[in-house]
Amino acid sequence: MMSYDAIGVIEARYFATALEMTDAMSKAAQVEWLASENYLGGKLVTVVVGGDIANVKAAVEAAEAVCAGKADNPLANAAVILKPHAEIMKFIVPSSGQELDKMAAEEMALPMEQKTAVERQQAQPDVAGNENITASSSKMDEMDAKPKTKPKASRPAASEKKNMKEEK
Repeated sequence: MMSYDAIGVIEARYFATALEMTDAMSKAAQVEWLASENYLGGKLVTVVVGGDIANVKAAVEAAEAVCAGKADNPLANAAVILKPHAEIMKFIVPSSGQELDKMAAEEMALPMEQKTAVERQQAQPDVAGNENITASSSKMDEMDAKPKTKPKASRPAASEKKNMKEEK
């Protein structure tokens, strides 16, 4: 994981404004985009950039300048964090192991038709001719091996209702 002298965090009320602010930050200073998060359907967007202290401060100031001219000032918050601790950076830039776990979870959520296509792509031989075997394909084999049962209805069938009446 790369370390940064500073990180800049901006929070805008609208996605379009956050995109405009990110563009201004990228043009105003030499910063690297690290992360963004979208809340409330794009009505609250957080963007995090990293770099050296002077560039991050200039980028955040450029983002603030974009919002200063707007009538309702859509900038919810802006901050520059100097020398961020490595533990904080884990929340912003996930390690490669966490990214792989996230990708595996997303793959498991794919519909069955898409999973078979993904598995075929992963099982294709690589340049050296070795077959790529992933943990997700073995999980898929385990899922296919489990017996599939029909879920019970939430209401009793007519025959069950009759039996219940007779028992009373």
